Amino acid sequence: MSEESETWQAIIASVPDSAARLTGRSRLAKRLLIGYLTADAVG
Repeated sequence: MSEESETWQAIIASVPDSAARLTGRSRLAKRLLIGYLTADAVG
């Protein structure tokens, strides 16, 4: 049972990092999309 608990603790501990990376990627994707649309509209 302790191995399972340690695994869950590790998963729960890693969630904030994963969420932060996902948020960062989402923001980057949004900026890239805006950039592509802007470049297309200007060009």
